[in-house]
Amino acid sequence: MFWTILFFILILIEAFIGDFTALTISTGALAAAGFAFLDFNLAIQIIAFTVVSSSFLIFLRPYLRTRLTPVHKDFTAGSFIGETAEVIDKIEDNKRGRIKIGSEIWFAESSSNIEVGEKVIILEINSAIMKVVPKDEVINELDEIIDEKNNLKSNSNKIGLEKKNNILEEKREEV
Repeated sequence: MFWTILFFILILIEAFIGDFTALTISTGALAAAGFAFLDFNLAIQIIAFTVVSSSFLIFLRPYLRTRLTPVHKDFTAGSFIGETAEVIDKIEDNKRGRIKIGSEIWFAESSSNIEVGEKVIILEINSAIMKVVPKDEVINELDEIIDEKNNLKSNSNKIGLEKKNNILEEKREEV
């Protein structure tokens, strides 16, 4: 009876602390309760409690912590810059709307109208208000920049070829 009560107390404690320590120790209490049910003496019950608890604490707890503990998200103001969010309340030209990032809901402003359901990129954060731009606009601007870069690259290659040809012609004339 003692081991069963200890098991439930440890489970209750685990519900409050949530780091899997009390949970792994409670498995030892459950094992000891099993030995008590089978009428083993107290020394065997204590050994079972100690071995099972320490084994689970050493081997299972680290695994549970890495697998089941959520990754800590940095919620400082700068952590959201560059992130993608979804508009949940329409954002009108220089008027506030609301956006959703994961499970977080924030007020947002933009210099353009953005409809519900559209994706936006967060540019900056002032107090609790995020400045955003439509994701499509950002993608279009990036495409234009990439096109310009490719044009410059191809033009520089052409210029490079013309220079090489001029140098070759000068060398031919010298010979």
